[in-house]
Amino acid sequence: MQDAAHDHGPDHPAPDSSAAEVDALRAELDQIKRALQRRPVIDLAKGAIMALTACTEDAAFKRLSTASQTHNVKLFDVSSALVADLTRIAEGQSPSGHPAVAAALAPAAGAGRSVREQDARPAPHQAQPGITTL
Repeated sequence: MQDAAHDHGPDHPAPDSSAAEVDALRAELDQIKRALQRRPVIDLAKGAIMALTACTEDAAFKRLSTASQTHNVKLFDVSSALVADLTRIAEGQSPSGHPAVAAALAPAAGAGRSVREQDARPAPHQAQPGITTL
């Protein structure tokens, strides 16, 4: 008969694999905690871009991520710098001039009217003979 302490079947993994699994779970939990702490800052930055450039949430995120990739700066760091600059401006101070922040707020290429403006204004109708429009 096999000793229960040495049974390393599926229900009782070997001690080394249990320790490794616990370490992996702890690392994953730490990563999730960091993401949850950083999410509000990224959301604030997206909201600021949406307000300042009249773009959609997806477009604001794309601006942040493009600026992050172009300037080789983490998304959280670009977001933090943008929020910090807005705080400085609100307090009457000069912004940092971080190039990634400037890129995130720069007008989109080929943008005439913003997406919101385009969505908010219906296309003009041409009246057809015999049809009355209100």
